[in-house]
Amino acid sequence: NFLPLHAQKDPESGRWCFSFDEDALYLQLKDGFSSNSDVVYVGSLKVDVDASEQEEVSQKLLEDFNCVPTFLPPDLQKKFYHGFCKQYLWTLFHYMLPICPDHGNGFDRMLWQAYVSANKIFADKVLEVINPEYDFVWVHDYHLMVLPTFLRKAFNRVKLGFFLHSPFPSSEIYRTLPVREEIMKALLNADLIGFHTYDYARHFLSCCSRLM
Repeated sequence: NFLPLHAQKDPESGRWCFSFDEDALYLQLKDGFSSNSDVVYVGSLKVDVDASEQEEVSQKLLEDFNCVPTFLPPDLQKKFYHGFCKQYLWTLFHYMLPICPDHGNGFDRMLWQAYVSANKIFADKVLEVINPEYDFVWVHDYHLMVLPTFLRKAFNRVKLGFFLHSPFPSSEIYRTLPVREEIMKALLNADLIGFHTYDYARHFLSCCSRLM
């Protein structure tokens, strides 16, 4: 979802300054690859970049950091990240229920549509930089769970993995999500799906057998 970068704008010169976030999990994960592996990161910055500066910033990040930024419009970013991801997925995956009109906010399909739209933007950026015959794509976390569908539709033979950096709930909890089947089908477009624990993997398999 986010690039492993720090970004700030110099108030005097107006120039953007970037540096690697050495504490970023995704940056540390590349230590598991051989030194011959070329790792390219696709994700958003944690700051807003004006549309007039996006092309220049994109070129700098690719050349200097092997990073490809996704620029989401502010309204879409709010609905995607603070809306669907945090309001629905994070709470559901951590057993913070219920999602129903009588208890807090009801399900807002507009937030789901924003989630899908944001995932499509990420997918388009990935498709710009990969060679589907040779490259491996590793998708991270619940923010991008429908991204595998877009990649698989574009390149049927793409080598695609997904890792969830949060719990995956039991089927009785997961089934309360109105778009449960859409997300399950999207995840199943990955060749490999990883979870933190055996229990989370078992919950996912139970959802596959009981809901699909």
